[in-house]
Formats: sequence, structure tokens, C-alpha cells
Amino acid sequence: IQKVDKSRNYLNRIAGYCCYDMRPPEIEKGIAYMQEFFKNAKPKNIFSRDYAYFGRLQYRHAKNDSSELAKAFDNLNKAYELDTNDLTLVSEMALAYYYAHWYPQSIAMYEKKIKHTPKSNMKVRLQDMMQIAKMYYMMGAYGKADTAFMAITAIEPDNIQAYLFDARSMAASEQKLSEGKYYTLDVSAAKPKFDLLIQKVGSDTVKYEKELEEAFNYMGSMYLMFLKEPDYIQAYNWFNRLYNLDPSNKVTQIKALKALGLIRYKEKKYKDARDYYLKVKAMDPNDADVKKILSDLDKAIKAQEAQNNR
Repeated sequence: IQKVDKSRNYLNRIAGYCCYDMRPPEIEKGIAYMQEFFKNAKPKNIFSRDYAYFGRLQYRHAKNDSSELAKAFDNLNKAYELDTNDLTLVSEMALAYYYAHWYPQSIAMYEKKIKHTPKSNMKVRLQDMMQIAKMYYMMGAYGKADTAFMAITAIEPDNIQAYLFDARSMAASEQKLSEGKYYTLDVSAAKPKFDLLIQKVGSDTVKYEKELEEAFNYMGSMYLMFLKEPDYIQAYNWFNRLYNLDPSNKVTQIKALKALGLIRYKEKKYKDARDYYLKVKAMDPNDADVKKILSDLDKAIKAQEAQNNR
């Protein structure tokens, strides 16, 4: 039709829509059709979905180009302004902002979506709240992340992932404040969060093995390295729990054995430390660090025995 009559501008609209909806889509052709449509359209004849489709096409074409993304989001926002009740568009924009790493804008759209989602649909509301909380975490806004995750657990007390990310937020906050240096904390803000996570997991150690692995590792490391006054007894207990968490997980067991060996070394119990590193060697004969550590421990044992015999 367009070959013989280009006066029907709505055909550019339809062609643009179709180019996006095709599988695979024809993005560049779609953009060309939509540009032609907008060039010829009167403002009163432009609908929300026209801006929406143009923005979608531009978003797919932009990839990671920030200036092209800005154009896409400008059109998507024009679509939203013409129909603020289109929750499908709001959800789509929230995800688009998220995948583009425009987190503040994504959070704003999710908040709009939550506001218009009925409280009876709590599952969807909680999913969106979780997405917001995770973005605060990824932005390094750990205080806001903490508040957001606690709002989720207040509604859903058994949401293990919310407890885990809340604990991670506080651990990351500690690391940020201490600039990654060891032996700096008077008290740990993350400790009660990991305590609560472990309590909520309870005896379901198979289903939540990874979450417990992270919690036990943090607790052991905190008592061993993060606090100004280390507690080697507590550190030993936590790493021992990590070692016994899953006897089939060789990687985790080696991590725990090395930590237990380090604890005994710091306590100057060199023979016990050597025993732990010998277990590591038996599990992983190719570990390059263990050979030197065992050599150093042998020297420390001899020096200690010589000192005791004086």
C-alpha cells in the first residue's frame, strides 16, 4: 500500500509495531517507521502506545549507549505520562531501568507499581519490594537496603533471602566503614542479622546450605579478623560448624580447615595447626600455599620445643 500511497501515516505506526513484535524483531526498520510516523503525526493523533513502542525499539537498539538509552527512556516516560494507569508499562519500564543499571529510576517505577498493586496481591508486591531492596544494596545505600529488607520480613517472616541480603548489607556497610581493614570493629552490625538468618533457617540445612555457609563463614571471620579484640574460641566454633556443614563439599571443607589452622597458629598451637594443614594437603595435594605453610609450621614447632626445653 505504501508503495502507491504514502498518505496513510497510520501504516507507519502499524509497521513499527509489527517490526518490534516480530520474532526475531527488526529493530532498525521499526525505528525508521516510527520516526516517519512521528514526523507526520499531529499531536492529537499520538497515543501512549506510540511512544511506548518507539521507546521499546530504541531501548533494544541502544544496548549500553547512555545517550541512546536516554532517548528510549524519554519516549517511554512520554507514554507513561499519557497513561499513568498502564501497570504493564510501569513494570516494563522498571525492568528496563534495572537492566540498564539506572537503579534510582527503576526504584521510582517499582514504587509507582506497588502503589497501584492491590494489597490482596501481596505476592507481587513483595517481589517488587525485594527488587527495590536489592537495588539499594547494589547501589551501596546499605541503610536504605536494611530498612527495605526489614519491611519485607515484617510482612513475610520466613523470607530467607530477605534475611540473607539484609545481613549482606550490614556486612558490606562494615567493610565500607573500615575501608576493608581488619581488626577495626568494636561490635558488628551484621552479627545480629546473621544470627537471625541462622535462627530462621533452623534445621533445614540441606535446602539452605549456601546461606548457612555464608553465615558461618562471616561469623567465624568476624571473631577471627574483623573485631578489634578477636575471640579465637568463638571463631573456632563457627569454622568447625562450617567444616561439618556438608562433608561432600570439598571446597568449603578446605576453606574451613585453613581457617581452623590459622586460628591454632594465632594461638601458638603449632602442632594442631599443622594437623589441619596436613588435612588440607591430603584433600588437595596441589595446593601451592600449603607446602610453604607446613614448612613454616615445622620451624615454629622446633623453635617452640627448643624454647620449652631451656
